Amino acid sequence: VMFMSLVEGLPVLHSGKARALAIGVERRSPMLPETPTLAEAGVRDAEVFAMQGVVAPARLPPDVTARLNETLNQALASAPVRARFRELGTDPTPGSPEAFRQSARAEARRWGPVIKAAGITVN
Repeated sequence: VMFMSLVEGLPVLHSGKARALAIGVERRSPMLPETPTLAEAGVRDAEVFAMQGVVAPARLPPDVTARLNETLNQALASAPVRARFRELGTDPTPGSPEAFRQSARAEARRWGPVIKAAGITVN
């Protein structure tokens, strides 16, 4: 048993070498519509997912940040980009810098104690 993102997992699943038992997000994936979520499989409060985002230097001028965000959101909303992301096993989620910051902080609060308790370090 292992957790992996759909980007890495879809090729293995499509090859028939592995079978998905559940996915770790709150809703079923359009890439694996028959695969239940962990909650549907009876595992509550165990949402696990890979989060990606674009970061920039902390002191980037607000107007530059806004322009980058606008351009990225336009790209992520375009049909060809969405189609390619889905082929790779992910679903792009346009948003704001503040929404991404809040999500990242929430995940740090959620996983920080787990990492500390397990003694995990970066080396």
